[in-house]
Amino acid sequence: MRNDFPFAFICGVLLSICLAASACAFDKVPVLRIDAMSDPPLEIGQQSKTLFPDITQRYDKHLASILSQTAFNNILRNRLSNLLEHQDSDYQRERQGISSVWMLSNHNKLGDGLLSVDEYRLLNLLPDIFYPPMASALGW
Repeated sequence: MRNDFPFAFICGVLLSICLAASACAFDKVPVLRIDAMSDPPLEIGQQSKTLFPDITQRYDKHLASILSQTAFNNILRNRLSNLLEHQDSDYQRERQGISSVWMLSNHNKLGDGLLSVDEYRLLNLLPDIFYPPMASALGW
């Protein structure tokens, strides 16, 4: 039986950051309706990109606001690969499906208006990388 934790976690993080970073005025909270019989990661990617056309720029801006380029590079070098190696395969597939729809960059430069693959991976793993004493924006 499929463990829905990774899927639910990605959806929760995605929706939380979208709502927090949203500059758009919505009459109600945007809702993603995912057909479980389709390819859910692709559906999430497509619907989130439709609701938030500038989602990758927002994520890039958010990361640049909480991390310096040096801190980001240190996390990539010292922590991210270890976490990615131990991820559940369903979680990896879901993350890869969403990122494939968003057409991410290969250039790791915070604040450049483009979201890279590594920046997206880091955003999804913020709760795993930072510690609770580091404030609610970074800690879990």
